[in-house]
Amino acid sequence: ELGRFNLILLKKLTSFGSYKPVWEGVLFCLAFSALFLTLSVFFHILSGNNRYHVSLLAAALSLIFPTYAEQFYFRFQSFEVAFALFLLCLSNLILLMHIKKHSVILLSFSIILAALSFGTYQSFMNVAVTFYFGMFIALLLSENKKCIITGALSCTAHFGLSLFLYKIISLIFCESGSYIEDKIKWSEYGFSTCFHFVIHYIKVTLFASKYAYTFAFLICIVISFSAIVYLFFKDIKKIKLKVGLYNLLKMKYGMVNIKCHF
Repeated sequence: ELGRFNLILLKKLTSFGSYKPVWEGVLFCLAFSALFLTLSVFFHILSGNNRYHVSLLAAALSLIFPTYAEQFYFRFQSFEVAFALFLLCLSNLILLMHIKKHSVILLSFSIILAALSFGTYQSFMNVAVTFYFGMFIALLLSENKKCIITGALSCTAHFGLSLFLYKIISLIFCESGSYIEDKIKWSEYGFSTCFHFVIHYIKVTLFASKYAYTFAFLICIVISFSAIVYLFFKDIKKIKLKVGLYNLLKMKYGMVNIKCHF
């Protein structure tokens, strides 16, 4: 009833009837390696084919963040989580190819992969939105108006259709449940309580008051806004970057504002 149909499918295909720690570890290493390489290629293309070592470093820093480390440490689903992240990275890499080549086949395949990722762990919907805003910032910097519009529409359609496909598959193969709906708390609690939840979450993520977070996020925000100020005075056209980074930060807390739950 949690709607994680792909998690169950992967368990059926790989567990051979019982949990085997060594086999699970081997599968995780393979999935994590594929995830790392795919994410590196995504960063490489997104950055305009810059040096490979920069993309490799960006992928490494992303995947060792404590939030992911906690998931990977949970051995009963570490492979499935890593594999689902790989599917999501591959989905967005193919989406990036679709934006450049305008291929319906690529878009359709990308949507299927994203839906399977959502069907493993619903929190990957938040990660997907992060990918969309990353691509949006890159398109803003390209200053190609046609490409910006096409990319924005493609990302919007991609998320909507992926979520729709996920819901359809969940209705067919899973018991009825309200896992996602139950995360929305605005109707359950008063405004002041919900507002307190949101502020508390912002403090937790910025000041790393829980083990799953570090000060890296706060440092990145300071560096980003410093870059915004520098670019604003250096080249007024780069103000587009300010809009993009603001949207990326807004996305970070957007799901919390909508759900009032974390």
